Amino acid sequence: MLREMASGEPVRMTVSGWSWKRLARLAFIAEQFGYQYADLQMTSDNKFALFIAPDPSPEGRQRAAQNRAQYPDADEGVALPPGVPDAIDLLKARMVVDTGSQHSQRRPPGARSHCPKSSGANRSCHSPFQILHPAVSWHRQGEPRR
Repeated sequence: MLREMASGEPVRMTVSGWSWKRLARLAFIAEQFGYQYADLQMTSDNKFALFIAPDPSPEGRQRAAQNRAQYPDADEGVALPPGVPDAIDLLKARMVVDTGSQHSQRRPPGARSHCPKSSGANRSCHSPFQILHPAVSWHRQGEPRR
């Protein structure tokens, strides 16, 4: 994953048989090296698709530079930053909500479906992953595009 992150582009990782805690730990490690958790979805073959995107914040860049200097062999799996249980638990909770809302039939008023079938010809369908990526423009329904 860290090798893919070196490109500076969003990363999609498909894994199977992983626990929530292990997925959250993976996203936590990505956050330590300049990325942020964007989304987790179940694929049609019952695997998890983990989406992470570059963290544009100054704090994210600083954290990445510090951890790259402190853990130069991290991409080899030699040494990684220690986990922070509260941060990992928060990521785990976000992942549970994200995968649960993927299959939910009830949506808050004004919320968009992530299903292309529900998008009309002049409505676009954005996933949370696309919203977090800076190259993708996003607007609320009814607001003009910027």
